[in-house]
Amino acid sequence: MVGRRRHANNPTVQAAIQPLAEQYGVSVIFGGHNHYYARAVVHGVTHLTVGGGGAPLYTPRPGADHVVTARSAYSFCQDHHHWQCVDGTIVQVNEM
Repeated sequence: MVGRRRHANNPTVQAAIQPLAEQYGVSVIFGGHNHYYARAVVHGVTHLTVGGGGAPLYTPRPGADHVVTARSAYSFCQDHHHWQCVDGTIVQVNEM
């Protein structure tokens, strides 16, 4: 890949976030930065990389650990939930 490269995973962040997601019943984690679409599932937690928003695309590694699907494609996500926060803490999530 000339001029375009994937950004490596950050094991320190992953080691901190994954256990919290499992402990608190988080079902999905959204990420970006890498310019492609990928979906991975780690211990029941879905990880979405949705970074194909307009910059030149990168080539993902579909065979990486826990990756269910990955493609070099422009993409976006829409969240259909209403989040209510009090003092920065999410207290209730309602489907709209």
